[in-house]
Amino acid sequence: MKVGTLEIVVIVIVALFVIGPDNLPSYAKKFGEVLKSLRAATADLSKDVQENIVEPLNEAQKPLREALQPLQETVDDVHNNIAAAKESVASAISPRKRATVVTKETLEERKANEWICPNCNSVNHGKFCSECGTPKVTEENKTEQVVQDSTEDKSENKEGATL
Repeated sequence: MKVGTLEIVVIVIVALFVIGPDNLPSYAKKFGEVLKSLRAATADLSKDVQENIVEPLNEAQKPLREALQPLQETVDDVHNNIAAAKESVASAISPRKRATVVTKETLEERKANEWICPNCNSVNHGKFCSECGTPKVTEENKTEQVVQDSTEDKSENKEGATL
């Protein structure tokens, strides 16, 4: 608690009326000596508490702190890993970060790669039908199939003629 200038003035005026102007200097001297001895006593008491209580407790806590330090580091690592996992999950879920940029060109490419399965009439985008597993018929496949069909027909004709 701090005493301001106004409070000191009020105390001096009250002391003048209660003690009187003749006895005020002697009482002020005694009051100063009492304050001086009180400050010395509190300083000694503070020093004793520091030496006898606080320092031994700090010395007793030192090995415990050293033993707990690896555990604290592990806890900190776990907290950091959890925070990183939360951040990665949040970024994966966040629609702003998850949305891909779809351009007109990619939509046109997707449309160009689209094909209809001749067996089940489902719309597909890969090399095989997602419903029945039929392979996509391409120009290369048609050419190979025509060549295979024509070679099979010729071999049948030759066999049929020799019989």
